[in-house]
Amino acid sequence: MKNLCSCGCGQLCNNKFIHGHNLKFRKKNGVVVKCRNCKNNILVPKSKFKENDNNFCNRKCYLEFHTKKFAKVCKLCKKTFTVTRGQMKIRTFCSDNCNNKYKGTIEGRTNNSIKRLEQTRKCDRLYCDAWRDDEYKKEIKKNYCEDAICKGNSINLVLHHIDDDKKNCKPGNLQTLCRSCHARIHGLKRGGINESKIS
Repeated sequence: MKNLCSCGCGQLCNNKFIHGHNLKFRKKNGVVVKCRNCKNNILVPKSKFKENDNNFCNRKCYLEFHTKKFAKVCKLCKKTFTVTRGQMKIRTFCSDNCNNKYKGTIEGRTNNSIKRLEQTRKCDRLYCDAWRDDEYKKEIKKNYCEDAICKGNSINLVLHHIDDDKKNCKPGNLQTLCRSCHARIHGLKRGGINESKIS
């Protein structure tokens, strides 16, 4: 079955175009733009044309454009170092050492990790020594939630201090709760609501 040639000449053909007419069609329905690397004029189909897009005449121009090296000055030591076009906005330091010094690191750790370490130490000071013993906690923890509202949920179980004293880790003061019940109890206490009045 023969079709009309897509260039608009009105002639019948077996393929989409009569041989050589595809160039005529591209010229008619294309946009002339400059290659970003070599600045030569290239013809781009209207369907593929986008303003401010990466238009290149071939793969070689594309690779040359993106692998071109640029000189940049280090923010800390003021040494010059080379970067590719993609690294221009990302890299501001010549090495990891300069980056770590600038961010105020101590022995390779950033300020955020030091803050996290301080928080865990502070947390350790709040709890008693028995709390760090996993075997002790396993013996006390039951395999269901002890809250009456929960009806024995057995997923995501944690130990709760009944009197809110983290130093008091006696078995009588620890209650097994699921995470949702634990959050609900602490939320009620923060809001100043007595749980016994609700239930």
